Amino acid sequence: MKIFVSVLILCFISQAQKRFNADYFISKYNLNLPKITKDMLDISEFTHNSDLWESFYQGKTEKLDSITRKLAIQGFDSSRRVIRYNYESDSVVVREVSVSLTNYDTLSNWITTSYSNNFNIKKALNLKTNCIYKSSFDERGIKMLDVSKCPGDTGFDGQVFYFDKKEEYLEKYRNKNGKIDSNSIRRYYLTPFDSIVADFIVRREKEPSIVRLNVYNNSKKKQYSYGFDFYRNINEVYNFNYYTYNNKGLLHRNYYFFAKDIDAKVKSYELVNYTEYEYDSLGRKIRETTRVKPDVKEPDTEDKKK
Repeated sequence: MKIFVSVLILCFISQAQKRFNADYFISKYNLNLPKITKDMLDISEFTHNSDLWESFYQGKTEKLDSITRKLAIQGFDSSRRVIRYNYESDSVVVREVSVSLTNYDTLSNWITTSYSNNFNIKKALNLKTNCIYKSSFDERGIKMLDVSKCPGDTGFDGQVFYFDKKEEYLEKYRNKNGKIDSNSIRRYYLTPFDSIVADFIVRREKEPSIVRLNVYNNSKKKQYSYGFDFYRNINEVYNFNYYTYNNKGLLHRNYYFFAKDIDAKVKSYELVNYTEYEYDSLGRKIRETTRVKPDVKEPDTEDKKK
């Protein structure tokens, strides 16, 4: 009898796990998902450095000391953002200043305090506006609080989220200005290893519409992350990310693809940018660089005549 019960439980677990993988949703919603080809990963033209982060650490600890971000993307003023960390028991105070390298104006000026064991609660002060922001996330990174208070406001205003645990998914709804908003419910389906595999939005009197679908590899690391055109409720992919890892299992590249024409019957996707990650001998991330194709400017009218 015990053997029979054990087999029954194992079958139940096996069936439950099958329901929480990407293949289940692909089949259920008849999704047409783009796949990566060798040609799509050609980065020979991506020579323009649009975004560079450099991380620094305190000695041999795992805690960050500071990050410098250099932004030089074409079409935007080049800038430099410096972020410094100060650790105090279970909290970290982050000082962040961004300055334009064109006219040296201060673009942003923030003090952010993150606290609790895994720093999933944040309080931020924007020194340019004196507005205060509060947010919190659960252990999966799902936002549970998003409120703010600016000079002249009587109190914090924004969104407080609540979870209902269903048999197959987590359902999140929001309380805004003291009222429950039932017109924008989120459903999160989780993998057996407690990571989000599917994210749905449910609007009043409409079928659930998929927002994002994550596909994991055999090492339980994210391989694809598909974004859908959920506003039109048609479950069409409009962008997606493809992730590769090094031989130590650390993230090596994040490729970002976008649909050339979202209304085309047969969709094609182009590589918009990719981000590359570098690590030190201890496996700590020390550099994060995003590259894009240089802008190709149309010749002037006079040049065209020539």
